[in-house]
Amino acid sequence: MDLLRANLLLKKMLPCDGNLFHVRCGAHVINLVVQYRLRKISGIMSNIRESVKYIKSSQARRENFEELAVQMGISLEKQPTLDIYIRWNSIYLMLQSAYQFKTVFDELGKQDKSFITAPTLAEWIRSKAAREFLKTFYDATNQLFHRGHGWLERGVKREIDIREDHIKPYGQPQWRGVHAGATRESLLQSRPH
Repeated sequence: MDLLRANLLLKKMLPCDGNLFHVRCGAHVINLVVQYRLRKISGIMSNIRESVKYIKSSQARRENFEELAVQMGISLEKQPTLDIYIRWNSIYLMLQSAYQFKTVFDELGKQDKSFITAPTLAEWIRSKAAREFLKTFYDATNQLFHRGHGWLERGVKREIDIREDHIKPYGQPQWRGVHAGATRESLLQSRPH
């Protein structure tokens, strides 16, 4: 952090001699990016979440689900987990664990008429894209905590594809007021003329 601050001061990019310089914790930045995107894809997870709730809501439903999994040759070692709404990493873990039981949920939907939230094929396909998106940030967060905060300074670019060509044509980027979900168009509109 000191090296970054010194470099920015040398380039005269910090107002007030850097006294107001503050870099958010890497985990917080990741959380902001993920929360922004989750608002856009929340519908994808609805039936999967409801399906996991359904099988966990009673012992009989759980046993029926487990029996189907055994009949289909699917290991019960890691069963579907329910997410904690305010923790995005648990949403990733729920999607990941539920996907392994996709065929069991499909069969349960055919056999149990009261199971009305069985995810459709389209929802499973969209959940795969959501899982891939969340996995990038899940892995980055885990690496951040295992390596310490210096990891963000040394190599976030190799974990999250940041395309420099979106910034270079505009000279020194003006980051004030730009949120994590900014689009190229919003960056173009906010750049100095």
